[in-house]
Amino acid sequence: MDQAIVAGLGKAPYQIELYHEELEASLFPDEASQRDFREWFIRRYSDRKPDIIIAVGPDPLKFLVEAHEKVFPNIPIIFCGSTEEMLDELKLDSHFTGVWGEATPDKTLESALRLQPSTRHVVVVGGVAAYDRKLESITRTSLQKYESKLDFTYLTDLDMPTLLDRLRHLPSDTIIYHTSIMQDAAGARFIDARQSVPLIVSAANAPVFVGDDVDIGSGTVGGNVLSFAAQGQVASSMAVRVLNGEKTRDIPVAKSPNLYVFDWRALRHWGLKESNLPPGSVILYRTPTIWEAYRRYVAGGISLVVVETLLIAGLLWQRARRRRVEEELAISTDRLRLAIEVGGSVAWDWDLKGGRGWRYGDLKNIFGIPADAYAGEIEDFRRNIHPADRAMVSSVVADARQNRKPYAAEFRVVRSDGSVCWITARGKFYYADHNDAVRMLGMAVEITERKQMEEALKKSEKKFSMAFQESPMGLTLTSAKDSRYLDVNETFEQMTGWPRDEVIGKTPFDIGVWENPSERVELVKRLLAEGSVRNYEIQLLCRDGTKRTGLGSAELIEIDNEPCVLSVVADITERKQIEEKLHASEGKLAGIVASAMDAIIAVDEEQGIVLFNAAAEKMFGCDVDEATGSSIKRFIPQRFHSEYEKHIGHFGISGATNGSMRSVGSQGTLWAVRSNGQEFPIEASISQVEAYGRKLFTVIIRDITERKMAEEALINLGGRLIEAQEEERRRVAREIHDDYNQRLAVLAIDLEELAENIGNADVGAGRRLHDLWSQVCELGADLHVLSHRLHSSTLENLGLVAGARAFCEEFADQQEIETDFTYDNVPSDIPGDVALCLFRILQEGLRNVKKHSGANRAEVRLEAPGEKLHLSISDRGRGFDATVHSSKDGIGLRSMEERLRLLGGQLQVHARPMEGTRIDAWLPYSIGSS
Repeated sequence: MDQAIVAGLGKAPYQIELYHEELEASLFPDEASQRDFREWFIRRYSDRKPDIIIAVGPDPLKFLVEAHEKVFPNIPIIFCGSTEEMLDELKLDSHFTGVWGEATPDKTLESALRLQPSTRHVVVVGGVAAYDRKLESITRTSLQKYESKLDFTYLTDLDMPTLLDRLRHLPSDTIIYHTSIMQDAAGARFIDARQSVPLIVSAANAPVFVGDDVDIGSGTVGGNVLSFAAQGQVASSMAVRVLNGEKTRDIPVAKSPNLYVFDWRALRHWGLKESNLPPGSVILYRTPTIWEAYRRYVAGGISLVVVETLLIAGLLWQRARRRRVEEELAISTDRLRLAIEVGGSVAWDWDLKGGRGWRYGDLKNIFGIPADAYAGEIEDFRRNIHPADRAMVSSVVADARQNRKPYAAEFRVVRSDGSVCWITARGKFYYADHNDAVRMLGMAVEITERKQMEEALKKSEKKFSMAFQESPMGLTLTSAKDSRYLDVNETFEQMTGWPRDEVIGKTPFDIGVWENPSERVELVKRLLAEGSVRNYEIQLLCRDGTKRTGLGSAELIEIDNEPCVLSVVADITERKQIEEKLHASEGKLAGIVASAMDAIIAVDEEQGIVLFNAAAEKMFGCDVDEATGSSIKRFIPQRFHSEYEKHIGHFGISGATNGSMRSVGSQGTLWAVRSNGQEFPIEASISQVEAYGRKLFTVIIRDITERKMAEEALINLGGRLIEAQEEERRRVAREIHDDYNQRLAVLAIDLEELAENIGNADVGAGRRLHDLWSQVCELGADLHVLSHRLHSSTLENLGLVAGARAFCEEFADQQEIETDFTYDNVPSDIPGDVALCLFRILQEGLRNVKKHSGANRAEVRLEAPGEKLHLSISDRGRGFDATVHSSKDGIGLRSMEERLRLLGGQLQVHARPMEGTRIDAWLPYSIGSS
């Protein structure tokens, strides 16, 4: 079946990578082994999804029916090598199509009764494996209708020795129907076609009939058999159709037709007549007669003998009978030529004295000459010989001529179209009375195909030798009889320290390379019973006394008809050491995770929880058994689920979070929910790692409820302090404006009147009064400015733009720093607390320009892009390094940041030494006084 599948796929117009995997259900049927095989198979192809899967046999088909939706979703599956009854209750979906076989024991029994009409007893043999039992059930159902006519015996619950003994003593007029024996009642396992069937046939004293074509050839008679090769052809053609774009749901499931196939040798052995076979039966292994096998050679030899006889007879008849002899010779030559042509050969007859001769036979196929006879020079024939072989042919012919012996040679000839073929030539010389060779006869047969096969065999042997020696794994070839080494490769030498010359001819026990020799003995027993052993772990003792760990596989092969063991061993010492260190590291990590104060949760790509430590149990009020396997979304408030999925999806693809995990929560805060529904604020960090081709996400969570409460209390306190400060400023500004400033104004008026009343009576006193009046006026102006700084009436009465413009003009007049104020699209209904916040930032920013920048010009811009207000204050002064923070930093910037933070705003400072400074304040103006 495998050969038919490979041949069918080879016809596809694609370069196909074909992977062959075995579930080994017959050798390892237990559930644990099958689970290991399937898990290994799933891991092997987790990152390399095939385009199509061909399931051969019932066990692979059942595995794929159960697991394909999860492991191989949407991959088309073609099945073969199974009957529909073996699928039990499992159902195929639209991803499956293929070909069912059909077991027909009843038709096989009918054909057996035709061959042996005297049959009275039918013995059905089988095993106890699951596959054996299924075939037994099908057979019982199929043969039930004959139970009233024949005596049926089912030998299906015996060990192999007992079964064979029973089969040796069956009554006459009995036939045997073999189902399958993969395991006998004693638990011994067998390969049915290669082991069970030959044993049954060798012991049985009655003809054995079967239901599968692979069981024919070991002595069974045959029957109406299921053709695995035909199923393989149909399955491969379906696979090619799928690769060409067809859907499996559009390809109907087929049924493979059975054939009547019989072994000619078994028919002869049991005296069964071919004439009684069902019509259309196929007969295999028919032994040809001597005439059928060698008729071409016999005909050619007989013809050659006839020619020689006629030639001798012609010499005896002298001249008087010359004409008659010539006529008979011509007839004989025609017969010989015809025989040679029919046999696909050529012959030649050279006149060595005259230098000319004849070639006749299949000249077109061998020499490319479009004729059945050709006359020419001997040199013409020499030119047909390949240039590289001419010297060899000349030497062989010359040696035969000189030593009076026949010549034989294999060489190449060049056809007239330039192509080359191989021939094997034989012939002899004829000599005159003076011992000179006068004539040369010869015949040749084409052997190109044989030479190509020999060359392919040489290349294959060379490739095997190179692969054997250059393999990165240790390879050994030992005799299965006495365990002596026949060959080892360089990797084995390096792995064990034993040179090849000292190993060949010795056994593993001689050099002590196996730490436990009994394991080697058990391995050989398993090999002889099963044919191959896979993935066994061994401890090797090196020549220097060190130990190495190896992972090996062994196969029983045959070389020169002698059983040998080919072993492959991979050095996994370092891997085992790493695994041990990994186990120790995992233990330490588990201890750290279990004792961590923060909650640690690990989830898979489907967000299912796979790790939930003790701190997480305490934080969320949920037991680890309850949490494991559930979705982590149960601990995330419902309103944040969509944002969380976007965030974790971005992190899984890029390996980086989308800014910060804080963006998942409202106003920059992450929230979680306990199992009792209580929400609480958290801090979280996330990381990812790949394990077995799958991503795992680890989240470390800290409950910050108490810290958030402290922060909120601090924020509320800061807000109340700023409000109290502003209220105190307003009160002081009102007292200065309404009290002190008014009193100074009255004092200034009184001083002015007093100076006017004195007049010129006392010039010095008048001048002194005038100076006092000027100082009082200046003091009033300063108090007015101070009152404006504490609380701007322009800001309160005319709004933010007017207040900012007035302050910029006042600052420019007082500090002699040119201040450019611009604004754009600023709304007029800005809430008072928002306007006051930006005004205070403007005051502090311009004071910093005066105190620190050394600039003679400042730029102020106020705008409202979107739903936010933007205030920018910049200069081209000294600047500073904004990335360096010092304990000596003032409270100006901190005051700005705190004011903005209370209203949900943001402050950005852009500065570089000697390149100036720019302060950007952003504040939503729709918040209002809330």
